Order: sequence, then C-alpha cells, then structure tokens
Amino acid sequence: HKTNKTKTPRMKFSGITTCLLVFFLSTEVDQVLGHGMLMVPKSRNRVANEKGQDYCPHCLNSGGTTTVKDNDVNGIWVRNYPPSDESEVRHGLCGDVAGDDTYMYGGKRYGTPKNGNYQATYKQGSSIDIQVKITAHHHGWFEFRLCNADKLSGKITQSCLNENLLKRDPNDPSISPIDKNYPGRYYMIPECAPGSGLQTMRYKLPEDLTCEHCVLQWYWVSANTCHGGGYIGVDFPKQHSSCNGDGGSYGWLPRSIENARCKDSPASGYPEEFWNCADIRITPGKPTAQSPTKPPTKSAPQKQPTASPPVASPTSPPMGCEKAVPPGDDCSKNWDCCPSGTTCYRKNQWYSGCLESCTPGMTDSYDTKPWECEKVGPPTPQPGCAGPGKQKPVDMTGFAKRHGKLKLDGVQLVDEAGTPVQLMGMSSHGLHWFPQCYTKQSLSFLVKTWGVNVIRGSMYIGENGWETLRGGEKDPKILLEKMIQWTEELGVYFIIDWHVLTPGDPNVYFNGDNLATLFWTDIAKRYSNKKHLIYETANEPNGVTWATTKKYHDRIIPIIRRYDSSTVIIAGTSTWSQDIHLAAKNPVAKPFNVMYAFHFYAKSHGSLLNRVIAHANKIPIFVSEWGTPDHTGWGTSDFVTSKKFLDFFAGKTSKSNVLISWAQWSYSDLNAASAALLPGSCKEKKWGRTTCGGEWTRNYILAQLASQNRPPTPFSKPPTTKPPTTKPPTTKPPTTKPPTTKPPTT
Repeated sequence: HKTNKTKTPRMKFSGITTCLLVFFLSTEVDQVLGHGMLMVPKSRNRVANEKGQDYCPHCLNSGGTTTVKDNDVNGIWVRNYPPSDESEVRHGLCGDVAGDDTYMYGGKRYGTPKNGNYQATYKQGSSIDIQVKITAHHHGWFEFRLCNADKLSGKITQSCLNENLLKRDPNDPSISPIDKNYPGRYYMIPECAPGSGLQTMRYKLPEDLTCEHCVLQWYWVSANTCHGGGYIGVDFPKQHSSCNGDGGSYGWLPRSIENARCKDSPASGYPEEFWNCADIRITPGKPTAQSPTKPPTKSAPQKQPTASPPVASPTSPPMGCEKAVPPGDDCSKNWDCCPSGTTCYRKNQWYSGCLESCTPGMTDSYDTKPWECEKVGPPTPQPGCAGPGKQKPVDMTGFAKRHGKLKLDGVQLVDEAGTPVQLMGMSSHGLHWFPQCYTKQSLSFLVKTWGVNVIRGSMYIGENGWETLRGGEKDPKILLEKMIQWTEELGVYFIIDWHVLTPGDPNVYFNGDNLATLFWTDIAKRYSNKKHLIYETANEPNGVTWATTKKYHDRIIPIIRRYDSSTVIIAGTSTWSQDIHLAAKNPVAKPFNVMYAFHFYAKSHGSLLNRVIAHANKIPIFVSEWGTPDHTGWGTSDFVTSKKFLDFFAGKTSKSNVLISWAQWSYSDLNAASAALLPGSCKEKKWGRTTCGGEWTRNYILAQLASQNRPPTPFSKPPTTKPPTTKPPTTKPPTTKPPTTKPPTT
C-alpha cells in the first residue's frame, strides 16, 4: 500500500492502510454471509424469514460493497452521506440490490400491506426500544429514519425518510454513549460486552407525527474497511474498552479513528452498509413512560435452523478450538471446529452447516433451497504453496542460548564465538491490532514446528499505536516486553521493531514528547544484558531522503550506546527500507554492530535482487521484512522470485558469500496473501492453519535446516574488505547524564 512514485512501487500490507484494508479486510464472499438485521420492530426481511421466504434475512447489504460502489457515480462514500435521493441510486432503501425492490412496496417478498400487517403500534412522541441482531460484529454505527408512507400511498423515498432522522432518548439505558454531534447515532457496543449479539437502543419518536402506516428504516455503516466518521470527542466508557474485535479493532473503536476514516478520495475505503425496513403505526395520544431497562446479559436466544439429518451435540470442543460451532451457526470460516461426528457442508453461497451427513439436493422444512453438500475446508491453494514439499518439524528451542550474543564480523552476522549465522523467522503484524496472535503458546508453536530462530515484534508508533496508547492498559509495549521474555525463555532471537510508517520521517519522534529518546533509553537501560535481542530503530522511513534518515540514526544510535554498547542495531533505510545502496555510500556515523534494513515484496520488487547482490559484500544487510505477494499484500504470491531472494540469502548461488538473515511479514491471521495464518486462526488458537504463503515459508525454512545438518561454518571466500564494524569503539561511552524525562511506564 505504499507507492514510491519516483522509483519502485512500494510496499506492503503493514501500515494503517494495512489494517484498514487492516485492517482490515472483509471480502465480498464474507459480506454475503450476512451481518445483521432489524429484529424489533420486525423488519420486512425478518417477517419473510419466519414465513420461509428468506433464508438469509441478515444479508441485506444491497449486494455487497463492490455492487454498491459500482452503482456510485463517484465511487467515494463520503459524497453519499448524509443520504439523499441522488445517493439512493447505489442501493435499495430496504437493503435490496438497486432496482430489485424485493422488499419495497409491491415487491415479491413484501407485496402491498393491508391492515394488520404492521409489526408494532406506538404512541406519538413516545420512546421506543429497538433491537438489532448482529451475526458478524464489524463495529460502526446505526441510524434510524422514519417515513410517513400515508402521504405516498404506501411507498417510500429517501427524501421522505430524511424528514425524520430519529434521535437517541437521553434516558437510553444502553452503555453506548450519545454523540452530541450526531445525536441520532448509536455506536455499536463492543463484541465482548453483554448484549453485543442483540444490540438494544432507545429512540424518541417525533412529537408531531401520527400515521396509519410509517416505515422505519435501519441504516448500518460498518467499520471494518473504513468508518463513516464520528467517534471523535465521544466519551466512550472504559468498560469493555480492552477487548479486541475484528480487523484490528479494539473495544469501542474501529482502529485509528482519524486514519481509518473514509475519506474524500477514490483510494479511500468504502464501508459495507446495511438497510432494513419495518412497518409500524403511530397513533395519537400521550406516550407511556418507558421504564428503565438494562441491556440483556447475553443475546436473546433465536430459533436456529436445524438441518436434516439432526446434528450431534458435542461433549467437548474439537482439538485446537475454543468452542464448537453452535447448532445452526454458519461454519464456513470455522470448518474445522464442527462438533464431534459432524462435518461442515455447504448449502449455498450464503450458508454452510455442521451435519452428520449430507445428501446433495436435500432440503429443510424451513427452506426449500437444496443443499449442495460440498465439504468445506481450507481455501484452494494456488500452485506451488508447498514449495519444497512437506517437511518434518524442527525444534529450534535454545538456539540463541547456544549461539549467545550476536555481533558483526565485517558484513557478516556472527555468533558469540565468531561463527556465521543466518536467522530465519517471522515478523508480527501490528501488536496493537493482532494481540491475540502473539501469545507464548503461538510463539512456542513457531519455534518448535516451523524451526524459526528469530521473531520480530512490530510495535507501531503511529497508526493509533504506541504514541496514542502508551501508559494505558492497551499499551503495545506491554505485549512487546512479554514477547522479549517469552523469546528469551524459548531461546530464540527477538527483534524489537520501532515500527515507523506514518509519518515517514522518524525525526518527528524527537519532537514534542521525544518518544524516540524515551523508548530507546528505557529499552537500552533495561535490556543491555540480554543476549537474544536485536534493535530495529526505524522500520520504514519514507518520503524523506537517506540524508534525513541518517540524521535520525546518527542521533538515536549514540543514545542507545550510552547504556548498551554492543547489541546489534538494524537501521532502516529510506524508500521503505530499500535504499541500501545509498547507505553503503554514506554509512551512519557510529557503525559498530550496525546493520542496514532491506525490505522487499516478491511480486513487486524482483529487480531489487540485483541491488542486494551488488551490495552484500559492501554493507551489513538484514532483511527484517519481506513478503511473497506484491507491495499491497493482496493477490497471489510470487514464489519463484521469493526463492531467488532466499537462495541468495542462504548462500546457495555462486554470487553468494554472505549469509543474510531475514524475517517474513507477517505472522498474523489478517485476510490477506501476506499473512501466514488463515482468518480466525488466532482467535481459535489454530496456529497450524496456514495460508498458501505461510505454508511455503514454513517449508522453505524447514528444508533449509534439513539441508544444513549442522550449524553453518565460515565461508571459504570471506569478504575481501571489512567496513569499520568489526571493532568496538575505542572511546568510552559518553558520561553525559541520561535524559531527565522519565521513560514511559508500562
């Protein structure tokens, strides 16, 4: 998602755009599986479902984000809010695909309402409780509009709906706060909060409106691609603020509030939207006072479809799953978590269920659509996923303890005894976005089965990362320090990644609170005695020259060396850590045990292999991040180019005489080609559910270890020249006092 306009297209699925994309992130297939519906008052689609006419009443997103966006003249969501008659061309007012009108007046599943068809009767000006069932929690907010259909002989228009944008009742007992800037919005309560599956909210009806037939429209703008504004200045409660949602969201917030907002640009995200309609009557009279009620402690039980034949009740969840798929729930994403004795079978594109057996063409009593009965399993991999083929697991526990503190011998990374080493491992994604992926159990799985001997912990500074969260319970430095401890116990090396991405100039972190000095002073003072650590001081400087980037390194390296004289440092290079050639011409002022970061994405940066080959003997290189797909992180992987790079790093070609260490991006379950795990794997603690790229990388590491059979030995052709990195400084560390500012508490 980064593009170097003057040179090579660049780079990766790792910025805020990452996660909004973290983030973020919902595919069109995912969208048609359904996310929510208006339950009280009963929506037209819920009524149709109860009559057996609609199997997926929670799927009314007007065909999904792509369809809605394709109908949009501008293709920019913010130009369609607030809704207008012009924006209505994108979608049906009740969630139908534009032009379908299934749930509009006269539609095939709605028809023409007659007396008695209305789902609720209210008094004018009264407060009403509304309930929305959520089947996939993607954050965002709801709005409700009301059209007096009497004026239009039962029909509705967007203009009519806009006449009455309902406002929240000030006495709403929901824990969702009222936004003074948008008093009609209901911000979804977090997924971990009681009642998140059946969200309940209270709204005020207009004082001056009565109608024999009114249509209430529910509008949901979800937030797992980008969010529709608001949030800023809202006093969200601390309650449930620490639980993680999908797409990198946490607590009440859908990732970075400002950076993840849908913007007025074709390159901005486009949120998934839902619409439902309910038919109600509003009679004259004095409203009855609502008694305060608390949200339900758990979602009210809903009748679930029971496929034929019946499903066996599980006595315990399947191995590796926190819980079995509940009866009637969709299993398309948790296909390996069906109850014992059942298998996940596909009914159609909208639903798959756990059944004891399935006969193609069979139907259910509540739905006449036939079952396809195709077994659901891992996504069909692209050719070449297995790489060198399935390999035996290798346990690298204790590798760092055996090799000790790393250092440089010329351009070669060597162990404490001076033997060349090559580190091969995985980089995390943003710690504040995917904390559930980084536990001692998950890291142990990597070390004991993938054979990794290095793990990189990426602590974003911007993108609503450490700069925003430091000092709080969500501070990503807390998890970073746990990973330091866990990797020491496992005996593998750990890269502390100061993940600078936005803004691209790392020097900005010397301004204001001087975060760079605070962080690295604290790290160097506390961990200088640790033998398994490597410091990466700036992930991917971008938008600035190497001279500007070097200025940062020449300032931060001496700060570290005041307290830690020898730990290897990886200095990020300009242009998203591609400009090793510029660093070779103009190295940092204090080069002792300093390496230079090189990053690449195989499908975009194949030509940069020549740059690495040309400079491998001139500058110490550490490939602290690389990926198999292109620089966006989407699409398919280029394993041919990936192998060319890795074979050179491993000294397998005639041009190789230096072992180059690397960490692959990323060990996460983001729904992207750049992720090593399938979506949902971390939540379910299914660390072995690899993507195509994850399988290939694992097999390459294991095959490389199998081919060595012993620790690497020094090369017969060592570098002919050694840059001044082989000897420690002859001068003593400066005696200047440390900064007076206290390091952050975590």
